[in-house]
Amino acid sequence: MTNNWTDIGNSSCVLVMGANPSENHPACMAHINRARDRGAKLIVVDPRQTRTARQADKYIRIRPGTDIAFTMALTKYIIEQMEDPTSTVPATRGLSAFRTFSSPGPSLSATSRTIPPFPAAMPAT
Repeated sequence: MTNNWTDIGNSSCVLVMGANPSENHPACMAHINRARDRGAKLIVVDPRQTRTARQADKYIRIRPGTDIAFTMALTKYIIEQMEDPTSTVPATRGLSAFRTFSSPGPSLSATSRTIPPFPAAMPAT
């Protein structure tokens, strides 16, 4: 986590990815719940349906190992929204360098089609 507690409590949308603050970090979840009391949405991205995922406004179940593809698709979507002149997302410094870095990322609509099926478990050696 890179934000302080106040930022989480004042957020309009909280994205939890691969974590379960309901059980592993109740102090953090208290701030998330404070934001939700103010109208924030909670989005959880995780292969497992955790206690936090059950409380979420939107639960996105991804296959194990597809978190990077999902994150790159989300990043690409955000950048596309920032480039749209009708978008409400404000411009940021360093966007052109970041756009170059993330340009090969998949689109959100293509991500579900391009992620290979979960492979069979390999036998232990």
